[in-house]
Amino acid sequence: MSSDEDTEATPLYRRPFLWLFGGIVGLGVIASSSDEDGPDFSSEETDLKELAATIESTDLRAPQNNLVIWSSIDQTLQSVTSSLSEKGVDPDGMPQTRSSTSTPSTGINDIYRALRYYRELRQDLTEADSLRESVEERESITFHTEPLGDGSDPEVRLQNIGSEITAFADTLDGRSPESVPSTTRSLLPNRETVNNQLSQQKAVYERHARLQEQFLSVTSSINSGVDDFEHSSYNSATQAFREARSATTVQVSSSLRSYSLASSTLSLGDYGEIFGLYQSAVDSMIAACTEGMSRAERNEEIDRGLERQFEARSLFADRGSS
Repeated sequence: MSSDEDTEATPLYRRPFLWLFGGIVGLGVIASSSDEDGPDFSSEETDLKELAATIESTDLRAPQNNLVIWSSIDQTLQSVTSSLSEKGVDPDGMPQTRSSTSTPSTGINDIYRALRYYRELRQDLTEADSLRESVEERESITFHTEPLGDGSDPEVRLQNIGSEITAFADTLDGRSPESVPSTTRSLLPNRETVNNQLSQQKAVYERHARLQEQFLSVTSSINSGVDDFEHSSYNSATQAFREARSATTVQVSSSLRSYSLASSTLSLGDYGEIFGLYQSAVDSMIAACTEGMSRAERNEEIDRGLERQFEARSLFADRGSS
């Protein structure tokens, strides 16, 4: 029997069923093909883009923001890696140079690159905050254990953080942004801006550390001068006071003046006010050593200088407790 005859022999009521069955088979093939494309990573991409926006809107020059951004990164990394694991994707995988049939989707390489960047940034912030804690501890020592004119080197009272600052600088130098596809860049903040701001944060630590040492040098010279003054050694007192005066000169970049180590610590701008009061104090102390003055006149000038010094101490005490 011919094929035409076979078709003609097929009952009419069976033909719609065969067409429907054929359509279902066709849809099954399409669905199967779609399944092979792999999981959808839109939620992970959204999380990473939101993190990038958060970082770009945060001033990373400010040490106080380290833990805020660290927490945001850590939370996002946990969310993304957990989501990838649920989809059967290794969250610790490495970007593939070539796509293959085993690659879940083309977007996963971008996610892998983004995860690597954010893990490195989280580590950088950990290092930065450790440095912040060291400098903050030095500030507490600086303003609560002033040298008492015993001839000791004021710097021995402070932890040497030069190696920590150098290590942080080396870390940042090794973070030069590498070339990545535009699809990856969409998941990241402006990496050059982040690196530049962290470099400026390093400069904030360096400036705080130098001013702490400078402050101890000033107070040590003042204490030595006051001791000489009380023993009527006015020439020696004058020399000590002039040394203190020369150390009260402070220059802080206007772009960094507002930065402190914590909400309860001094900003770089506060140091300018404190050193200004110490300048006025030392000027009066130098005047108290002028030749030809009576003892009463000398005492009046030295007392005026000490009052100024106490004003400065009250200033940093108030700022430190606010």
